[in-house]
Amino acid sequence: MSLYSMDHSEPSAEECYFREDELRQLRQFVATLEPRLRKVFQLHFAEGLPSREVSLRLGCSVSEVYRASRRIKGLLGGFLRNRN
Repeated sequence: MSLYSMDHSEPSAEECYFREDELRQLRQFVATLEPRLRKVFQLHFAEGLPSREVSLRLGCSVSEVYRASRRIKGLLGGFLRNRN
């Protein structure tokens, strides 16, 4: 049987464990971000706000939000490569 069952109505205990572990690791990553990047992560990636809205809420340019988003993605890639 595969890790993910064909019946998607309820996750198995194994699936729940892996999802919880992934969330724990994501929380660890977010905790390592400097405060400004953490706020961009929260607004843009977690809440799904567009870059323009994030820039308005943080009082910065859209370009700064784009740069922060790229930096977050790069840091996350490094974090994921080094987590095991």
